[in-house]
Amino acid sequence: MPDTIASVAFEGLIAQQLRAWLHYRQGDTELFFWRTRGGAEVDFVLYGDLGLVAIEAKYSARVRSEDLRHLKAFKADYPEATCNLIYAGSERLLIEDILCLPVEEFLQALRRLSCSHSECKLGDGRVLVLVDVPQRSSAVRKARAG
Repeated sequence: MPDTIASVAFEGLIAQQLRAWLHYRQGDTELFFWRTRGGAEVDFVLYGDLGLVAIEAKYSARVRSEDLRHLKAFKADYPEATCNLIYAGSERLLIEDILCLPVEEFLQALRRLSCSHSECKLGDGRVLVLVDVPQRSSAVRKARAG
């Protein structure tokens, strides 16, 4: 039961921060969720002037393949989307074109973006989960889910 409570609280924290950030930036992006009849769901979908961004929140110290399956399903339906996983671990990972960010890094990046009003796009124009990622190859470790 405590893990369930922590998981719900973790998702609630991400929801609160995204709502506050979207309100503060006063852009034309709205917050949704996505669910299929088959039961696949993505916790947060941002759509608007930032493009299409899917975010899954997982209260887990490591990323498992099953944590990414709903994001992969979303990406199959919406190939233009940027998909991201926010988790309770400590390492930034790139797994099959899905950026997996530690929650602490995600929250700090939202704060920096709120203060600077900086753009949230990669060089190729794709949105990267609202996070200003350095353009160094060492910033993201490519990995496979466990």
